[in-house]
Amino acid sequence: MSTFGNLELRYSPDSLITGQKEFICKLNKRLYELTRDKHLSIEYNPGYSRSLESGKEDRTSQELKEKTEKYGFTKTEVLTGNIGYLDLDYFADTMHAKKTAFEAVEKVRNTKALIIDLRGNSGGSGSMLQLLLLCSMFFPEINTPILRIA
Repeated sequence: MSTFGNLELRYSPDSLITGQKEFICKLNKRLYELTRDKHLSIEYNPGYSRSLESGKEDRTSQELKEKTEKYGFTKTEVLTGNIGYLDLDYFADTMHAKKTAFEAVEKVRNTKALIIDLRGNSGGSGSMLQLLLLCSMFFPEINTPILRIA
C-alpha cells in the first residue's frame, strides 16, 4: 500500500494496471474523487518531456493551435434583443490573443446586456482575465478602480 495524503492505492489482482495511459487515467479518476478539482490532473506526454529536457520546447504548434481555436473565443455574436454573447472555452495568454480579445469585445460593446458563457471554460492565463476585467474593456467610463492590490 502506498499513501500520498488521502490518495491511497492498494494492490489487488483485479487492480493490475497494464500501461502508462491506464495508470494515468486511474490516478486522475482517484484525484478527482478526492478533490473534485477539475484543474488537478496528471498528464503523460513523453514528447513534451523530451522537448523540455533538450531545451527545444516547441511553442509554435501550441500557438498555431490557439490561433486556430480563436484563442478560446469560441463564439462572439449579438443575439436577438441586442444581447451580446461571448463563449470562452479557455483564457489564452494575451501575448498572442490580445487582438482577438479586443475584436470580440468590440463586437458586443454597444449591446444592452452581455452574456459571458464560461460553462465549458477550462481556465488558463490570468493575463486574459486582467485584460478583460481590469483594463477597462467593459468599464471605459468608470474612473473607480476595480481592484487594488496593497
